[in-house]
Amino acid sequence: MLQVNWLRLVMPMATRLKINWILSGIVLISLFSGCGQPEVQPFALAATPWPAGEATVYQITDSNGAAAGTARYTLTAGASENNGESWTIQREIVAQGTTEVVVVVVSQNGLRPQSSLLTRINKDGQQIVQSTYGSDGVDTVLTSVQNITTYDHFNVPSDALDVDTVLQVVRALPLAEGYATRLNSFGTTTGRVERVTVQVIQQEQITTPAGDFATWQVALETPTTKTSAWIGRDDARLLVKYVDGRNGGTFVLSEYTAGQ
Repeated sequence: MLQVNWLRLVMPMATRLKINWILSGIVLISLFSGCGQPEVQPFALAATPWPAGEATVYQITDSNGAAAGTARYTLTAGASENNGESWTIQREIVAQGTTEVVVVVVSQNGLRPQSSLLTRINKDGQQIVQSTYGSDGVDTVLTSVQNITTYDHFNVPSDALDVDTVLQVVRALPLAEGYATRLNSFGTTTGRVERVTVQVIQQEQITTPAGDFATWQVALETPTTKTSAWIGRDDARLLVKYVDGRNGGTFVLSEYTAGQ
């Protein structure tokens, strides 16, 4: 009678099944680990969407939802002494007893910062930060509320944006479903460079005192903060709303002047 060695036949099959299960598990883990992770594209701008003279006004509420003040952005075209055509991006915030005005001059080509001036006034006095961007970094001059002047130089990547222009620069990105990119930003008051991941989350309809807008919801994430912005999907690409990840304040568009 033919005797079959069942142990010799069964064991290889079990081993093969075990290996297949392991390989299948590895494939599934790989698939799930990649799920929801968009492909990060190189940082590149589309056409600048704003016309010269554009002005936007925002109502600010604090992290508890209470009215906190107003903010105003204005964008004007001009020319700097040494760097050709430029844009001046100005933001003025009046909130909770503090007035802060930031004026940043950026190149029209690439929106790279050239200089900035920050003035902050509250009950304690006035603080001023003047910054000059160069090929070897950023030079800052800080005048404190005690009228003490401090000079600093920071080594900054040549592609770094001024942190106070990032929300406007995002308007000039080629936003679309699944879009993501990364950029460097420099804070003139902190002296810190941060890597920012910009990612389109979804489409969303937003209602504001200035009207109803179809928008892209965009997340701007650093290792320590996450800001959410809603950018209009039409040609104007207005900054319709944003929630500041640093202080929890919410800015909602209330007025808009198109400019020329």
